[in-house]
Amino acid sequence: MEIIFKDDYDVLIIASPIYMYNVTPPLFSIITRLNMLWSNKFFFNKEHDFREKQGLLVLTGGGNGEPKHALEMVDLIFKMLNAKFDMNKDYIYSLNTNNIPAKEDGQLKEMMEKIRW
Repeated sequence: MEIIFKDDYDVLIIASPIYMYNVTPPLFSIITRLNMLWSNKFFFNKEHDFREKQGLLVLTGGGNGEPKHALEMVDLIFKMLNAKFDMNKDYIYSLNTNNIPAKEDGQLKEMMEKIRW
């Protein structure tokens, strides 16, 4: 967490497999630890001033590939840490890994080419 709160980075990359329609437990643990930012604002009227940065999301998953809950969780992290995030261009995913390995997923290359900051 110290690295996150140091706030000396320009890009925040969050990568996670989808686990039961959501991010993995270790990433969820980070979200839980970030709850203190909300608590400080709500109870003590104290806000942490994170400088603006760029956010990038990388998700993989099998099953039916439903990322809705994972996207909501990650969007929350980006907002808390003041990271700009556009789901249409800052999101790379391979959500059919039961049938196509991520390294063979042709749409990944297309998505990576769209990233222009």
